Amino acid sequence: MYLLRLDDAAEYMNIEKLINILGGQQNIASVTNCMTRLRISVKSETDIHEEEIASLDGVLGLVHDVPCKFEIVVGPGKSRKYADICHDMGLPSASSSEDEEEPLYCSLLGITYEAINPDVWRP
Repeated sequence: MYLLRLDDAAEYMNIEKLINILGGQQNIASVTNCMTRLRISVKSETDIHEEEIASLDGVLGLVHDVPCKFEIVVGPGKSRKYADICHDMGLPSASSSEDEEEPLYCSLLGITYEAINPDVWRP
């Protein structure tokens, strides 16, 4: 569990903004992280504006090359902190949502994309 400190308030607010841009908590299927990225899977990409994500404070880049998967580059150290904040807010981790079904259109788009470009990361 991540304990929020006063100096982390800006990061907490950024996570809240990010969740809203991604369609709210109900639209987020899972959250995980790697060394430099916050990896978020969404249920629907409808009305998600990538330029809004990229313009958030602390976001160094955005990778969205697989349907319903967003990788937000925040840098080393911050990705784990951001993932912990997301989990403390009640968002599921990738391991806890593996049994949930991915929306059919996301699954079909992902399979089609992988057939064309098999070198793309898939969780």
